[in-house]
Amino acid sequence: MSGISPPQIILTLFLILIILIVLILVVPSELSFLLAMEGLELETELNFGVLLGFLRGNVTSYPEGSLFELRLLAVPIIKRKQKKEDRERKAKPRVEMAIQEKIGLYRKLSDPFIRLLRAFLRHTRLKDLDCHIDLGLSDPVPTGMISGAVHTILGTISPFAPNASFTLTPVFTQEVFNATLRGSISLRIAHILIPVLRLFMKKEFRMISR
Repeated sequence: MSGISPPQIILTLFLILIILIVLILVVPSELSFLLAMEGLELETELNFGVLLGFLRGNVTSYPEGSLFELRLLAVPIIKRKQKKEDRERKAKPRVEMAIQEKIGLYRKLSDPFIRLLRAFLRHTRLKDLDCHIDLGLSDPVPTGMISGAVHTILGTISPFAPNASFTLTPVFTQEVFNATLRGSISLRIAHILIPVLRLFMKKEFRMISR
């Protein structure tokens, strides 16, 4: 019996790659996120799972640096950690733009961005969302007024968002602002692929992001 020829091996690998790409685009992907702000310091974390969780990863950004991990069947295949000092040293000098020029670029990007946002909201299923804020101003009076107004608004919209939870805790003894936002969504990447490509292919987008 003759062995498998190199062209057959290449064709088989190509077909497997195509099948994996189709599955990634069609099978719903799970994403969970966390944003934590303490004063002016912000920490973010994004976890994602595709192919029914066979491929998982997370991206974490914190004041001291960032971390990227990718796991296949719980086996780490990529792990990159970058300190803030290294990121700043490797960063290319940014080309400064006039404010009017920036405004013009953002205006040209508004249409593809709105299309992407609509596609994202239309095809995203919110599984859960939790937001908590600790708020304290220099004067207890406005702290209480803002807290009362927020609780009134939340009481009005909470029946329309059964999977979401919003809380605000007033702090009357000190100035403080701590916020935590966490949640998870389900999304088929194929639904937003074309709007994402249209946005990224815009010359204005490349000019802003460089």
